[in-house]
Amino acid sequence: MELRLLVWLGVESSAVALGLALLFTYVVHSVIWVATAALLARVRAISSATRHLLWKMALFGPILSALFAVAVSSALARSPMTSSYVHELKIPALAAPLASPPVDTPAATNARAAAVVRVLTPRVRGSVILTLVLASAALGCLRFLGSAILIRRRLRGRTRVTEARLLARLEHVRGSIGVRGILLTESSRVDSPLVLGAMEICVPRTLHEELTDAELDTVLAHELAHIERRDGLWFPLAGALECILWFYPLNYWVTSRFRDSAELACDDRAVELTRNPLGLARALVQVAASSSFGRRLAMMPAISRSKSGLLPRLRRLTGASAPREKQPSRRAGPWATGAILTLAAALVSLNIQVAEAHPERRPLPAGARPRFSGSAPAVTPPDSAEQSRRMSELVHREQLLAAQLEAARRLPNELQEGAPESARVLELSQELRHVRAAESLLETRFAEEWAAWDKARSEVRRASR
Repeated sequence: MELRLLVWLGVESSAVALGLALLFTYVVHSVIWVATAALLARVRAISSATRHLLWKMALFGPILSALFAVAVSSALARSPMTSSYVHELKIPALAAPLASPPVDTPAATNARAAAVVRVLTPRVRGSVILTLVLASAALGCLRFLGSAILIRRRLRGRTRVTEARLLARLEHVRGSIGVRGILLTESSRVDSPLVLGAMEICVPRTLHEELTDAELDTVLAHELAHIERRDGLWFPLAGALECILWFYPLNYWVTSRFRDSAELACDDRAVELTRNPLGLARALVQVAASSSFGRRLAMMPAISRSKSGLLPRLRRLTGASAPREKQPSRRAGPWATGAILTLAAALVSLNIQVAEAHPERRPLPAGARPRFSGSAPAVTPPDSAEQSRRMSELVHREQLLAAQLEAARRLPNELQEGAPESARVLELSQELRHVRAAESLLETRFAEEWAAWDKARSEVRRASR
């Protein structure tokens, strides 16, 4: 069963309607993704790595599911099996009267039945909303590009590390994690180790002077965990999404959980490699003491990202809070992936469509009365010619389906006593019920529109006397 929310916004362009449909569908999908991830993240048995995967999918998953849902909906709307009922007849809402009764072939029902809920909104042009959204997104793009340029300039003077002790500690930890081709650089303009791109770690120039060998091992293991998880690529993408959709407050909350969960997952990975949680805690305190926590570097995975998230990490490492989550297991990743894919498959059937306004008659909000100026109504009378054309098409379609159904029922297999109806008979019967229901609905709507227009014209005549 496909659920469609039909929104009236005075849209007269298919491109605007499609853009608004994608925007509204993304909002609904993101709420469902985030709610599901928040519920699963509360399960204490899952690992920090699995929890980070949930937040990552909650951040980027709605984009893919919304695109796919709108694409599937558009493809179905253009198909010949559904255009007769929704697009071609321009019926604003197909609710319970058009829903097919339960049959023994759910596949045939799902292919044609769609619950369409009509959502009325105030009189506002959809092009205005879409223009404001696109302009806001463009400003967010400029903000992201500006931050990226500032970060590039700040790190322009970094050089390769030549200090033998730091290189030796990196080689020691790298052998445990199995990551090759690491580029270790240093800069006097960074105050916390961070990951750049896919394979580069940038550290402060004085890092080896402030930390012991054991503490250096934990810091480098933490950064290598970021590289192992490809956070150097995911963090900029999350920053870009946060900047582009800056007007959507839910993204700020999700990106914060995304970054915090990544740091916790890397902490656990570093402890797994070094077996020294207290050494990592001491290194965090030492690095935090000299960090300024620049906001622009939030797009880069750093060991000490924010002061607000430092205390919970220290409590986890020192055992002052609840015990840490279990280490990632072989079943945690497939289980989380299966849950996410199940949710994505369910969301394909949920999309929001924006109805295109009729060039001559635009729908009025519920309970609103048409306004008139002068001695003539402001709205035109119902189009009898258009009504006749649509009814003729439906009648022709009904006759054709009835003939096909009668022919299918005369097949030899169907004349056997006690034989069940074939899938073709069920399909034609269901489609015939759709057409007859559409005829009834079209006649009812035309009679209501004509009565409303005649009543409005009478009121104008009485007021002019």
